Amino acid sequence: MSFLVDVASNIVANAAFWLLLGAVVWLAGKAGQARFTRWFGTGASGRVVVVLSNMWKRSPTGRPEGYAIGLHESLAAQSVNALLGSAPLRLPDIVRGLVDALWSRSRLECVVEVSPPTGGELEATGTLVVVGAATRNSVRRRHLEQGLPRATFVAEHPRENGRDADRGAGHGTGPTTGPTTGHGTGQEVVVRRGGGDLQRIRSQHGVAVVEKIVLRDRGQSVFYCFGSRGDTTWLATEYLVRHWRQLAREFGDDPFVVCLGIPLPQEYHTEYHEPMVLASIRP
Repeated sequence: MSFLVDVASNIVANAAFWLLLGAVVWLAGKAGQARFTRWFGTGASGRVVVVLSNMWKRSPTGRPEGYAIGLHESLAAQSVNALLGSAPLRLPDIVRGLVDALWSRSRLECVVEVSPPTGGELEATGTLVVVGAATRNSVRRRHLEQGLPRATFVAEHPRENGRDADRGAGHGTGPTTGPTTGHGTGQEVVVRRGGGDLQRIRSQHGVAVVEKIVLRDRGQSVFYCFGSRGDTTWLATEYLVRHWRQLAREFGDDPFVVCLGIPLPQEYHTEYHEPMVLASIRP
């Protein structure tokens, strides 16, 4: 009889343990999912649209319009898709499978679009991740015309930045951050801060930017990831994917601009290398 009681006690104890573990994992999964969807702004739509730069070039003998993407734009889309396809938690492998099963029930939809060659804005609901600078991404170009991004390369609209710089030279615009080089347009980022002040970030390295804005009237979050080359644009996107928790702790749900310094070897980057943070700004 005592043997049967011991067996029954072990069964009950094991069942209680696994039920308790399941409850803890379920609560942790729900909390992590809520934090993820709130910060990325995907709660209402459950959808993320990745807008890639269009590398197509018009030629006299070719089609009037076309679509083409580069290797690093493709890698950027894969990085975002991989983030959305797994549980956003740091857990031991023994329980990660359980959380992934929970996460997969409400997995976010990831849609990849190539920016229209003739410009214009995508009719997209959900969170936008706009990859690439305005020279190749017409959606970002349209957003710049609307004054939405706070951070821009000088090369994206040099006339406006030059005029602002001349006007602000005697009025105490924002400071220059980081080690400076000449005036290479690909190495300088201008951040428009509150009150109209400008902050310029220059570096001896390549510069890349991760920016978040919130369009409250549309209920939409937009992330901009762009760099001075295709590989630095991908590294900026990968930085967002790898460090979103840190960014969420630092900035909460507010907009932000993070400027990254990335060495520019002669060969393009094909592996992730942790960039330097030149500036973390709350515009």
